[in-house]
Amino acid sequence: MPQNYEDDNPYASPQFDPKVPIDQIAPTIGATIAARIDVSPRYYLEATKRFRSQRKGRHIWLAFRIAAIAFFALMAGFGAWAGGFVFAGMLAIFALVLIFAQQLENWLLVRKLKATPQIYGEVVILLSNEDYFAQSNAQETRLNWSVFTRALHFEDGFLLFQGPRLYHWLPFAALVNPSQIAELESLLRSKIFDYSDHRKKNSRTLSNGGKV
Repeated sequence: MPQNYEDDNPYASPQFDPKVPIDQIAPTIGATIAARIDVSPRYYLEATKRFRSQRKGRHIWLAFRIAAIAFFALMAGFGAWAGGFVFAGMLAIFALVLIFAQQLENWLLVRKLKATPQIYGEVVILLSNEDYFAQSNAQETRLNWSVFTRALHFEDGFLLFQGPRLYHWLPFAALVNPSQIAELESLLRSKIFDYSDHRKKNSRTLSNGGKV
């Protein structure tokens, strides 16, 4: 029976059949680079870690933590030597909280994210010279490159900013074609004005993949 095209919307965004390889679909709609991201609490945590690493005040906070840990540890030792075991124990607890502050913050973040399972699932991202397109079962987003204010190049992916605290994490491991890392870098350099290399100095000449 012939298919009836009368009700087809010519302006509708493409719907992706998971059985069809995305690298076969992308060229048909003008995309040059495709990626599949498994959005999960771990994905959000990895994105948050990259965001924290580029904040300007991180070194000040680290120095403060180290100084506070040393102070509390010293005072706890002095308190124990003087026989004030309760006081020493409280100071030791403060020192431990500061030592494991980052791990505690990560645990709280993952716990919070697990409370919203509806935001998880696979997201397909298609990049072209015209725009950034993302689609999941819940929603779809098409963004012009002009909305992106900054791009950071990490060893294992790119962090794309739409503002000071709104960002997207695009790991190399999510690329459908891993050989397109250099092409992705070239595209982002040409489309996003504030582009900077956040890789370690000894790895800036490499274009290797990474794990999400």
